[in-house]
Amino acid sequence: MGTSNPAGRLISIVGSERFRDDAETLSRYASSIGGTKVPPMCVLYPISTDEVAAIMAMAKEDALKLFVIARGRNFGYGEAQGTQPGQVIIDLSRMDQILEVNEQLAYATLQPGVSQQKMYEYLQTANSRLQLDVTGAGLDASIVGNILERGFGHTDYGDRFARVVRMTAVLMNGTIVKTGFGDYEHANAKNTYRYGVGPMLDGLLSQSNFAIITEMTIELMPKPEKTCMFIVSAKDESALPLLVDAIRELKLSGVVNSAVHFANKARAIGEKDNRMAGFWNMSGSISGPTDMVIAKKRIVRAALKKAYPKSSIWFIDEFMMRLAAFANRLFNISLYQPLKDVWDLQMGVPTDNPLRILLSDTSLQSATIRTDSYKTCFLWINAVCAADSQSVSRLYQLTASLFKENDYIFPVTFTAVNPRSLIMITNINYERNDVELAKALAFSKKCHEVLAQNGYLPYRSGSGAFDELPKSKNAAVLDSIKGAFDPHGVLAPGKYGIGK
Repeated sequence: MGTSNPAGRLISIVGSERFRDDAETLSRYASSIGGTKVPPMCVLYPISTDEVAAIMAMAKEDALKLFVIARGRNFGYGEAQGTQPGQVIIDLSRMDQILEVNEQLAYATLQPGVSQQKMYEYLQTANSRLQLDVTGAGLDASIVGNILERGFGHTDYGDRFARVVRMTAVLMNGTIVKTGFGDYEHANAKNTYRYGVGPMLDGLLSQSNFAIITEMTIELMPKPEKTCMFIVSAKDESALPLLVDAIRELKLSGVVNSAVHFANKARAIGEKDNRMAGFWNMSGSISGPTDMVIAKKRIVRAALKKAYPKSSIWFIDEFMMRLAAFANRLFNISLYQPLKDVWDLQMGVPTDNPLRILLSDTSLQSATIRTDSYKTCFLWINAVCAADSQSVSRLYQLTASLFKENDYIFPVTFTAVNPRSLIMITNINYERNDVELAKALAFSKKCHEVLAQNGYLPYRSGSGAFDELPKSKNAAVLDSIKGAFDPHGVLAPGKYGIGK
């Protein structure tokens, strides 16, 4: 049913300045930092929900295929790359307004183009009492985009999707849907009560291809009176399950509420050598009124020492970080920067340094990195396990063996996002050439197959890797929902295996 001039019709919606089909732009959007390429037809930069609705309605009429990104800085998960060649990429980075920050009720409403850096600077400039939960994805990463992929952060609000109150979504027929109480114009609690009345649509709109999200309201965390970061170093490889059991109980009891990360040495400090870094390095935080934090410190120390007596434990607060910064200026302490990176993330300060460690590139800037020409490629490999010693030990051993057999360095983090589960994230780095790319893709596929066969399933995926996802028994149900939301399969066919 399409027209002979789809580009002209798209330009009539967004204007010539926000339409791109030149070779340089298409190369950037085709490429991932993993080394794969999926060439798009063109790129659009809408600036309003109404423009998004018009694009979707036109795409249906002209039988175009669409793929949407928030900012396209989802490094290692496909970035701006679509699910198949010839798609129209809808880049929402120019929809970057912070629509509201409510200091009293501690929430913010923002568009998908708002980066971690922009939100942080807004709160700083406003001298806000609130802070954002941030990820290690970098300064330029979209908050909304990461939340929709169910990414996690570092603070007590680390389960970021659980902090979504409502969304505005555009369906393929151009209908604009507002979740929760958002569809009731005068609802008093529309920005504070996520459930609304009746069925919840929010879960269907994450990790899916049912609609385009153009607005989101999220909870923000009031800055606590005191935050104390705890760092644990364990020299023995066998310490991981013991520490995992201890943290599970601390989280179940409410003593520790932050996300807690267990990183091996390769992940924690990269290629640097440091005698203070252990085989396992754990970080988390306790926060709240000062007296409560003091009491929690005693409980945390006792629990961790009981679980693994040989562990080295440090408790670090704001005063100690200032002292460390002063000492670093005098003596250039090698462990200071990794320590500051973790502290910043737990204080809601975004940084590019985790990406710099990941890629061994001290000059990397997330806002300007070119994924079509960057010297190093990498892919993420991830899985979820129950937070018990047997599950985490088995997952670690399986993955470590796979990496060793295939001669890859094994940097890994296990993160307790909630009290009962751990998310394992590791990655492979390789040179940008066809031989290494083929080897890496085969290895990634093998890892996900072996882990899935043993019951360890991924928590997220990305373009180029959706085919690696294990087949769900819910696939037919999801395809039926896709048929209701998008009967012609226009939006991101194949994303998370839906509507292939």
